[in-house]
Amino acid sequence: LLLLALVAIGGVFSKPASSDVNKYCSYLDCKTITPKKDEAFQAKGTTFGFCICVEKTTKYIGCNFGEEFNLEKQDCVKPK
Repeated sequence: LLLLALVAIGGVFSKPASSDVNKYCSYLDCKTITPKKDEAFQAKGTTFGFCICVEKTTKYIGCNFGEEFNLEKQDCVKPK
């Protein structure tokens, strides 16, 4: 019973990375654009991560707890 509960809880809290890409980066079509080297893009609807293109594939990168994405710095930073 405990094992079943742990499996059920794990399923609730784990979500595939593709769901974050679809949720936050769906506007970004890395197959058709040519971004600058290491260019990051603002995630749609959140400041707690950003989108990047890696070999024509869109990726969502979440910031560490307590950080927000800063478009100017192209990285996650602690807010002032």
